[in-house]
Amino acid sequence: MTVEQFWHQEPKLLNLYQKAYMNDVSFKAHIYGQNNYIAYSIALSNAFASKKDKKLDYPKWESPFDKIQKQKAKITNENLSQKYLEEKISQKQWLNKMLNKKD
Repeated sequence: MTVEQFWHQEPKLLNLYQKAYMNDVSFKAHIYGQNNYIAYSIALSNAFASKKDKKLDYPKWESPFDKIQKQKAKITNENLSQKYLEEKISQKQWLNKMLNKKD
């Protein structure tokens, strides 16, 4: 929130910014708490497990950016040419439909 917004705008705006900030802090605290819970439970489970038990690993977390990169890697020249042809056909069909419409 800028100084101008603070002094010259509606007081309700301050309340909205404060509420949004508190929601963001609460969400981040929940996520950090969940991650700590998982980490501590796995560490303690491994520390107190017998030697015969299988050691637990921290769960793999896939970043949304990794998913996007994998999707980009799947696109090849053949896929691009196929998508281009499909788009061109759909455009021609739309144009024909529009031209055949009676006013």
